[in-house]
Amino acid sequence: MQDCVRHFMPKRTSHFAVSELLGADANQASTQAAFGRITMARRGGTMNLFRPFRRRASVGLKFWWDAGASANADDLREHILAGHKSGKPFTAYVPTIPLPPDLGTVLDFGCGVGRNFPFLKRVATRVEGYDLAPMIKRCRELAPLPADDLSDDWQQVRTRRYDLVFASLVLQHIEPAALREYLEDFARMAPAVYLHTRSENDFGPEVLDLIARTGLFHAGECAVVDHDPATHQLRVLGKKTFDAARATSESLHYELLLRSTKGTS
Repeated sequence: MQDCVRHFMPKRTSHFAVSELLGADANQASTQAAFGRITMARRGGTMNLFRPFRRRASVGLKFWWDAGASANADDLREHILAGHKSGKPFTAYVPTIPLPPDLGTVLDFGCGVGRNFPFLKRVATRVEGYDLAPMIKRCRELAPLPADDLSDDWQQVRTRRYDLVFASLVLQHIEPAALREYLEDFARMAPAVYLHTRSENDFGPEVLDLIARTGLFHAGECAVVDHDPATHQLRVLGKKTFDAARATSESLHYELLLRSTKGTS
């Protein structure tokens, strides 16, 4: 299965670090609001990005910032969904696992240009989206259906409460320290998280392992899925318990529902 490579920044940041990744002319207010998070390490009294994260994020983050800011609509959709220009429809993968009933407000985390909005609008009364600032701007122009709210400011979004956080093909591209912080936020923000993810994280650790280590969620059964070229939807290849999925060394894509152990308050 092919999917976009999306990098989000961790929580605490400095304008120097963001400017170094995006270029010297990056605007302080917009970059800080857009990324909100970046993990830093102190070495000899100087703030430095973790080296593996910097090598990957400096390429991936700038790519998605620039793509959102300058790519034409078809190229941007191709970046998000490989194969779109060859005929793959730019439509949402409909979950194969049951979502919680009677959904009120849903957050599409890493919403891109709104590919998931038509589906989410059918199952929830209110849909909100979060992504990088240039992507949010393009989402306002290109989304097939408008969201009820769009934001690039995670520090503001994380204070809200949702019935579901919807994270499709995003978490595997987030640096582990940042991912843990997002998961901590999710556990406070919503009673449930729908997750569609590749088992491997771009930075090494397994995504399901990272989730388990937080101790913040009860995980349901995992559906092993891939892209069905006949329907351009997900097809189920099998089912695994969460522990069995964690123990599998093979690179697979999973769907699962996470239930927060923290509740929302």
